[in-house]
Amino acid sequence: MAENLWSWASEHLQSLRALHIPGLENRGADLMSRGGPLDDEWRLQIWSRFGRATLLERVRVERLRVILVAPDRRSAPWYAVLTLMAVTPPWPIPQFQGGAVAGGGRNTGAADPGPAASGLAPERDRLMRAGLTAQVVQTIQAARAGSTIACYRPKWLGFQRWCKERGVDPLTCPVGDTLSFLQLLVDRGLSHATIKVYAAAISSCHEGLGGGPVFAHPLVKRFLQGVRRQRPVARTSVPQWELPLVLEALTRDPYEPLEHSSLKALSFKTALLLALTSAKRVSELCALSVHPSCLLLRGDRSGAILKPNPSFVPKNIRSSFRSRTIQLEAFHPPPHGDSREAKLHLLCPVRALTCYVDRTATVRNTEQLLVCYGDGTAGRALSKKRLAKWLCDGISAAYSQANREPTAAVRAHSTRSVATSAALFSGASVEDMCTAASWSSPCPFIRFYLLDVSGSFSRSVLTIGSQDIYISTGGALYKGTLPLFRLTLKFGGMRAAGDAPAYIPAEGGGSGRHALAAGYVHAKFQWAIALPLKSIEVELEVRDHVATVVSTLLYQNKEDKPLEAVFVFPLPGDAAVCHFSANIGQTQIVAEVKEKQQAREEYDDALSSGQQAFLLEESDQSPDIFSLSVGSLPPGESASIRLEYVTELAVQADDGLRFCLPAVLNPRYQPQGSEGGSVQVTSVPASLVPYSLSFSARVSSPRPVSKVESSCSLDPLQYLNTEQTQATVKLAAGHKFDRDVELLIYYKDAHQPNAVVEAGQTSAKPGTLMGDPVVMLSLYPEFPQAVMSSVASCGEFVFLIDRSGSMCCRMDNRNPQQTRIGSARDTLLLLLKSLPMGCYFNIYSFGSSYEHIFPKSVEYSEKTMQEALKKVEKMGANLGGTEILQPLKHIYSQPCIPSQPRQLFVFTDGEVGNTKEVINLVRENSGYHRCFSFGIGEGASSALINGLAKEGGGHAQFITGTDRMQPKVMQSLRFGLQPTVVDISVTWDLPKGVSVTVLSPPITTIFQGQRSLIYAQLTGQSPEAAEGCVTVKYSLAGHPSHNQLHFSLKPADDTGLTVHRLAARTLIRSLEMEEREHRGQQDGGEKKKVVELSVQSGVSSSFTAFIAVNKDDGEAIQGPLLRRNVPAPTPRGLADDAAPTRKSCSVSQPHRDPLLQLVSLQKASGCWEIHPALAALLGKTSEEVEMSKPESVKEEVWATILALIWLHGFKLDVQDEWQLLAIKAASWIRAQKEPCVTECVEAGNALLGCEVQKDSLGI
Repeated sequence: MAENLWSWASEHLQSLRALHIPGLENRGADLMSRGGPLDDEWRLQIWSRFGRATLLERVRVERLRVILVAPDRRSAPWYAVLTLMAVTPPWPIPQFQGGAVAGGGRNTGAADPGPAASGLAPERDRLMRAGLTAQVVQTIQAARAGSTIACYRPKWLGFQRWCKERGVDPLTCPVGDTLSFLQLLVDRGLSHATIKVYAAAISSCHEGLGGGPVFAHPLVKRFLQGVRRQRPVARTSVPQWELPLVLEALTRDPYEPLEHSSLKALSFKTALLLALTSAKRVSELCALSVHPSCLLLRGDRSGAILKPNPSFVPKNIRSSFRSRTIQLEAFHPPPHGDSREAKLHLLCPVRALTCYVDRTATVRNTEQLLVCYGDGTAGRALSKKRLAKWLCDGISAAYSQANREPTAAVRAHSTRSVATSAALFSGASVEDMCTAASWSSPCPFIRFYLLDVSGSFSRSVLTIGSQDIYISTGGALYKGTLPLFRLTLKFGGMRAAGDAPAYIPAEGGGSGRHALAAGYVHAKFQWAIALPLKSIEVELEVRDHVATVVSTLLYQNKEDKPLEAVFVFPLPGDAAVCHFSANIGQTQIVAEVKEKQQAREEYDDALSSGQQAFLLEESDQSPDIFSLSVGSLPPGESASIRLEYVTELAVQADDGLRFCLPAVLNPRYQPQGSEGGSVQVTSVPASLVPYSLSFSARVSSPRPVSKVESSCSLDPLQYLNTEQTQATVKLAAGHKFDRDVELLIYYKDAHQPNAVVEAGQTSAKPGTLMGDPVVMLSLYPEFPQAVMSSVASCGEFVFLIDRSGSMCCRMDNRNPQQTRIGSARDTLLLLLKSLPMGCYFNIYSFGSSYEHIFPKSVEYSEKTMQEALKKVEKMGANLGGTEILQPLKHIYSQPCIPSQPRQLFVFTDGEVGNTKEVINLVRENSGYHRCFSFGIGEGASSALINGLAKEGGGHAQFITGTDRMQPKVMQSLRFGLQPTVVDISVTWDLPKGVSVTVLSPPITTIFQGQRSLIYAQLTGQSPEAAEGCVTVKYSLAGHPSHNQLHFSLKPADDTGLTVHRLAARTLIRSLEMEEREHRGQQDGGEKKKVVELSVQSGVSSSFTAFIAVNKDDGEAIQGPLLRRNVPAPTPRGLADDAAPTRKSCSVSQPHRDPLLQLVSLQKASGCWEIHPALAALLGKTSEEVEMSKPESVKEEVWATILALIWLHGFKLDVQDEWQLLAIKAASWIRAQKEPCVTECVEAGNALLGCEVQKDSLGI
């Protein structure tokens, strides 16, 4: 029987696969081959074995393609049922008689031609009649893929039926009959592509015309050309669906959290990510296997390698694609530098794949990677149709979540075109793209897949989901903020152009160009960067503690239309912008300060009239963000923009002067319901900034310059004179825009009180601010040592911690383990351990919402401290946006505790859009607390951080680069523990005829060693040698004190109007605050004063702007303006903080610093206990520690002395961090009145190998 079956199959089938079915399952095979068991054989029926309903349901649900080959027994009871499962009529096995096939090898009794209908048999007969052997014919027929044969079969059957109806032989019919059939298809409305497939199917079986195949006949070729002209191919370049929308959906419910998602959701997400990151066909994805030889998942989840089953034959069988290996990299693995990376990690295909393999391990009964998830089918191999449906359903579900509909019917195959087009626009090389998609050349991609939308291919695809982009060619719209560049495609003499995202990195950085040769098609991709800003040059001049900054921005229009370039960028929040001009060719246009709305209208009118105009304005929401608009820049023309500002330099804890050039602008979070609109920030990752930055500084002072340090690379410091009072330094070439340019300037002598008198402007009217002399006083109060040595044991300490998504960023790219939130947790540990017994405290954290550890502030004790620390350890950057206003309102609503002065410590990365609202709230409550603020990371808003401290009577600190947060925070805590300075007054003693008008707000806070600035306007005439005196009186811990400064009234030389502008800026800020407080209550008197003062002084304000219009009599600039948004750098790429949803950022616990380990063991009282952890930290065993203890000494005293010796012996370089908790520990030891403290110190030194003196321990 087997021999006869083989003989029959060789005549009718292309291939025959024989399987051995072992054991009991062979009963089913016997039933299907013979119709029923013999009496002496198996008794188990096939339906009993598999279940009739189950088998049919599986065929229906999985859409199995069943081809029934069975004995021709139509009367048998099983025949009708099995026929229901088949997609074609059964292929009958002829009745075998005596080892021969009835009918001479053909089944003449069959009602249907069976396998002959596939078209393979006629072609086989024709080739064999041509003299080819059976083996040669078999090899020739194997050239067609199974999918091609499946596609040709129904086409040939249709042609065969048509010929049969007309009595025509389909194998030898003339060309006229073939064309008549094809014309029938045209009349039915079929497309050109479908008709070509019919012609190819007919040609594969037909014996040929004129010695050649039907497809090559001249009339058939001309016919197909005519169809194409009548029915031109209308391939749309619009994506069927938006990739960013789908990727965004994969980061939300029901797909996340991944560990708790359903198997269905996990299956959909894994399939979609694999399809997108590999650009493979559905058949290739179905062929992937979990066999150890085909799937490698790295133990650290950093990558995965996937291969299909070795027996799988792909559509493209070229050798270069035979390996078909898919290599996946972990996408933004932890630890995450920011909320954006944490969110992008949710799209990691390795993460999803690992979870999927683990989850399906218990249910799978096949080595195929993708398996069914449904009840009754879970674990079974997934069919191609079912996988295609998964992909379509997943994409449709994403649109349903967004309450939208796709622009067209979704097809699974579209994942290849969307993924490859997205990868191309994200900078993937064409070679990588073709390799991933198994294209032998770029031609198929260009002709059929390209849509308008270096690491690995998968990373390029997924990155498109993290970028906000507008792609507007052909009507496709991808939301975004990046400016646009021109993408030009050239096909021979044809040209098509469209808008696409602005700055796309080529390999190696810079602009890229790919030349692709694809047969007769020559496609050239030109990345023409249209961003007009080319370079920024910054010159800094520092005189003592005042800085003048001149920035020159060079613009060039290299496009063929006039441009309007808009650049939103950061400046120091306390800067006084005092000059703005533009140079176009030999023409200089100096801007004027005007009321903001008037300036905007003049700018718009100028552009409408074809004039060039330039506008510089401060943001309404935050004084540290400015917008520069360069309007009507003609094609081929350049413009040089110059802006100048002055600012004071803040004094640091180590007496350095800090200057910061904000080079990084992080998107600001705008809470719902806040005043004004949000600041529209166009950002790109720092590595993609298309313009350059050069920076140079000149430092001069009456005192020698000791050194200049920076977190950025600097060229060596060069002194300009032998006294070393003047020096220059430059920023090293190649600044990456990943951080602000920060300079720390140190003078050899400590800062001393001084005064600078500056003469008024000769052209200004006397009696006005700009017409009179102005004095700037720098005061450095010195407190009595007896008072400074004491530490307050009272106070209410409230800590407000930013837990928005952006706090997941790294503190510094060179230390990926230390995140902002992690550093904040460590700092809270130090703070809590350093608080004095008897005080009160509470900890708030905020994001889109806020939380507090206690309902109200509680007394500091061991119990409350431990409870707080447990919750601090679990704090992550997982509360969404940055809404600081509401928690502040809640804190201020809490009643103050009597005799416990409130000290508020605010930790934030400063990405707040409603800065002025927040500062105004702090100002309103300044009489009830002191506010200490800390700006964490690059790009923290200086306006927010400085404003909180200034209005809250506290101190501001910035932690950037490699700075440790702890020493700066502990300095502020020392300020908070100092006795509050009260009854502050300032009196002036001036010559007769000279009066003073103080321009600065009243001094409300004084800290030891910290500078206090006072600006005052001097009116009247005085002798040239006259002097003045200012006295600051205050009370500190009940001790009246005062400081005096005598100064000359003679104006200083060569100061220009720097002091006047700083004084104007100070007065403007005060008036703006008053205007906000009284808004809606008065007639706008404060706003009018601000505008008048701003115009008079030439210093910008929130109500004014700089406007410059080129009024030369040249020709008006014609044509519509192309708007180009110049991106500002952000070190994290596009921030994700703008979404008010909660984000997931894991609380990782990296290896803790030994100092922090020691601190974590300290009790609230200040003591330590003997503990194995303490012994291990000291490098000893518990037995060694206990045996070295002097007799009769309490264990806590011994442990505390050992901890203090270790701190002084091994951590003296970071004493600022542990000094307060050491003082508390020493105080505790003294309270124990232990008689043998000296002996303990000696024994401790001997044990630890130190030589610490008892006096230095403070005990």
